[in-house]
Amino acid sequence: MRIAKLLRKWTLIIVFLGLPGTIGSNLVSQPAYSDGTFSSPPPSITPTAAETPGPFMPVIEEFRCNPCAIDPGESATLHWDVQGARWVTLDGRGVEAPGSVTVYPDQTTTYRLVAANQNGRSEKAITVEVRGLPVIHHFSCSPCQVRAGEPATLSWDLSGGVAAYLDGQGVTAPGSTVVYPEKTTTYRLEAVGERGSVERLVTVTVIESANPDAIRRALQQLGYRVRAVYYHPTVSGKRSLAVVMEAVCTLSPECEQAVASQFYWGLKVLYDSAVAEPLTVGLFDGVRYITFLTMPPAALEAFLRGEIDGYILWRSGRWNVWDDWHSRWRSTEDPAFVGKSFATQRFVY
Repeated sequence: MRIAKLLRKWTLIIVFLGLPGTIGSNLVSQPAYSDGTFSSPPPSITPTAAETPGPFMPVIEEFRCNPCAIDPGESATLHWDVQGARWVTLDGRGVEAPGSVTVYPDQTTTYRLVAANQNGRSEKAITVEVRGLPVIHHFSCSPCQVRAGEPATLSWDLSGGVAAYLDGQGVTAPGSTVVYPEKTTTYRLEAVGERGSVERLVTVTVIESANPDAIRRALQQLGYRVRAVYYHPTVSGKRSLAVVMEAVCTLSPECEQAVASQFYWGLKVLYDSAVAEPLTVGLFDGVRYITFLTMPPAALEAFLRGEIDGYILWRSGRWNVWDDWHSRWRSTEDPAFVGKSFATQRFVY
C-alpha cells in the first residue's frame, strides 16, 4: 500500500522505487545485451509508450534571418516564434520561444528550427549566405573511433571553391580517403574561394583501454555518487562498460531535468573515455530498482555533432529495469510502470 502511494507521486522520466543495494553480486552475474537489451532470464523489454497523442501539432509561426546575405566577418540575427510546443531546438540545442540569436557564420550556413510536443514535430530551415566564400557541405569520418592502425574513411563535399586541401594536400571535391591513425588525430579540410577560405576539422579517436577509476573520478567531480563501474558480458560474447550511480533525486517534480542530465553525463563520460562498446548507465533509486539506459556510441556522437536532437537521442537507447528484491529484470509492462515515460520530454541542454 505504501509503495502504491509513492508510485502515484513519482513523476520522473524513469520509475524509481528503490533497492537495497548488493549491486555487485546480483547485477554483475546477469548476462547483458547484444542490441541494448538484457537477458537471462529473457526479459520482455520495450520502451514505454509515449503520451496519448492529442489533436494539435506545434506550429512554427516565424523563423527568419536578418540579413540573410552577409559579407565575410559580418553577423546575422535569427528570429523565431512557436506555438503549442513543449520543447524547441535550434540545430539540436534547446532554445526559448519566442527568441532570437546573433550568428557569425564563416560560410553559407543553413539553420534548422525544430518544435515538438507529444503529438509530433515541425521543422523549418533558413540559410544565411556568406558572399564570396566556398561552402563545405560536409566533412565526416566513418567510423570516428578505431583501434590503433585500423582504417577510417574521411569524406567531404564542397562548392564555390577554387581549390581544396586536406592537411595541406590538394584534393578534389567531392572526395574521400582512407586513413590509418596510430593515435587520436584531427584532420583539416580547407576550401579556398575568391574572397577567402573556410575550414572544417574532424577527429578520429584511437581507442585505448577504458580506465574504470578515471570514469569514477570524472563522475564524482560532477557531484554524482558512483556505486559501481564494471564490464557486463553480452549475449554476443562481447562486453559493455556500465556505470551505476545513485539517482540525484526520486520524488520531486523537479527531478526530470536533473535525472536526464545525470543519464547524459554518465553516457558522455563513458564516451569521452573512448569506450567502443555500447554505453550503459544505471541509476539506483536507493531502495529497490536500478533503471538502465544503453546507448550505442554512434547515437551520442551524432547528438554531439548536431546531427540529431535530444528527442531522437533518448529514443535511440534501450531501457531495462533491474529488481534487486527478486533478482530479476522487470518488464516495462509491469503494473508498477504503467503510464510512466521512459524517455525524457526535455533536453539536456
